[in-house]
Amino acid sequence: MNSITIFNNTFINTTTGIEIGGGGAKANWWNIYNNSFSGAGITTGINVYYVYYLNITNNSFTDNFVNYAVTFSIWNQNLNLWNNYFWGNDGVNGASSSTNTSLCVNDIGNFYNGSVDLAEVPAKDCGPTPKARECIVSPGVEPAPLMLT
Repeated sequence: MNSITIFNNTFINTTTGIEIGGGGAKANWWNIYNNSFSGAGITTGINVYYVYYLNITNNSFTDNFVNYAVTFSIWNQNLNLWNNYFWGNDGVNGASSSTNTSLCVNDIGNFYNGSVDLAEVPAKDCGPTPKARECIVSPGVEPAPLMLT
């Protein structure tokens, strides 16, 4: 078993921020957390293929990526992508093609800024989605009754 953790880094002006997998051998037990990815010049923030057991959490993705902020291939299993922040125009690609991918851990999903294309917000994600009907209430202000249809 190989276990790798990548944390507390900033990825700017690289071709791909982090690319995991490939080469005929599965990468196992990865943790990627507390990183920042700037899409300026980056093709993909995190590109994942041929991986077992991966946890991606508490990362921020800003600016516009050439492709997607996060991309999964069909050969992945047991992935967690949760509590990440997508502030640019790009989100997630291929989440439904991997086996046992969770976009909600303990009912915590990902945050997608309103500029993220809806096609790049996986349906299984329980986090706030762009252009969703949300009620934001300032502290100390009594919310008015709200009926959503």
